[in-house]
Amino acid sequence: MTDALGTCVVASAEEYRAYADECLGWAKTARTETERQIFLQMAQTWLRAAVLHGARPRRSTKTAKHNRGSDDDQSFNVGP
Repeated sequence: MTDALGTCVVASAEEYRAYADECLGWAKTARTETERQIFLQMAQTWLRAAVLHGARPRRSTKTAKHNRGSDDDQSFNVGP
């Protein structure tokens, strides 16, 4: 995603879930079965993105401070 200035912006897993919820709402009001299926597929894609975004390894602040200047240790902390 990019903002108005063209800067890359990474959405949060929460935002992806909100997009999925929007798609589910649209699916409820779809006029045709084909339209409904499209919205459901879109919701599923956003939910997958949320899961993948949440599974990305994050560097622990404590580990980053401890290893500052060291490229040898690639310790990552997964989770919130």
